[in-house]
Amino acid sequence: MWYDSSHKKWEDIREGRTDWYTAFVKEMWKPRLICYSALFVFLLCVFLLLKIADESSFIHGEAGMLEYARQAHGDGLEFTGSVSDGGETVAWFTADPLNPVCIPIVFTQKGKDTYSVANDPNSFRKADACNFLWHFGYAIHVEDHEIAKIQIISGGNTVIPVTEYPFNTYWEFDGGSSTSIYYLDENGNIIEHD
Repeated sequence: MWYDSSHKKWEDIREGRTDWYTAFVKEMWKPRLICYSALFVFLLCVFLLLKIADESSFIHGEAGMLEYARQAHGDGLEFTGSVSDGGETVAWFTADPLNPVCIPIVFTQKGKDTYSVANDPNSFRKADACNFLWHFGYAIHVEDHEIAKIQIISGGNTVIPVTEYPFNTYWEFDGGSSTSIYYLDENGNIIEHD
């Protein structure tokens, strides 16, 4: 014989002293629904707190990238541009105006203007003209105002005009077995070579 939480018998239901809703839902499932609801609200709060804690570790915009770079590598760094590809961004930071050097740091894009650090190689390069092997090509950075174009010789011959300073671009491999990068002046003379 089935009993509900008030010890009503099936015959109570048959004789109309109670009904299915009262015997089964109100008296048996209502306490369980309250417990399940409280557990659901608790788990939702835990999830939201973890999400907020995770998002607070994200880097926001160029200012956040610069703050990270300064904390990791020193206060003298300045943000000098970035280039993005495949959900990641290589940001360049320059230091020492008398003998400019720069460092690339790779950030993963987490949303609109939101990032996390993907790779910090801690590798300083000459800021006049440098590159960073990344994804399936090179992230290229130029600060020298005498450099007017970049020539890349690999499977083919690619010429990229330098349109601003600092200049940042990404070049994807074209299938060559070796790659040479030349930084040229407006007359085609080589200023730097990688």
